[in-house]
Amino acid sequence: MNKYLFIIFIILLFFSSCVRTECRDCTKLFETILSTNELDSIVQNLNNITSIDSTNYNDWEEFVSLNLSNSGHELNTSLEFCSKYGGMVSVDPLGDKEEETEVWYSNGSNDLTLPNGEIIELGTIYYNCQ
Repeated sequence: MNKYLFIIFIILLFFSSCVRTECRDCTKLFETILSTNELDSIVQNLNNITSIDSTNYNDWEEFVSLNLSNSGHELNTSLEFCSKYGGMVSVDPLGDKEEETEVWYSNGSNDLTLPNGEIIELGTIYYNCQ
């Protein structure tokens, strides 16, 4: 019986030692065909429910800081994401980030199903990983 436990222990040790981690820096970017002036004009017509000073956004930068730079990862900044492979472990947040995109619309949301007249695409958030 001890012999089998020893063999199982060796096999488990082998699988746990085969785990490798791959890390890369991913930069959160926003791509648009609109100019900053066009984006300013669009968001200045949107209700800013987070502000106590004004009812609308002042400019594109305010909209970005309140809506697009969330989850501790601001636009145009790099953050490290890692994946683990091997044995019985398969965790891949790096692959998830590389494939993640988020489209933002002129209704101030990333939800196209919200009713709000004529909606145009402002741009897309994506991750550039190196």
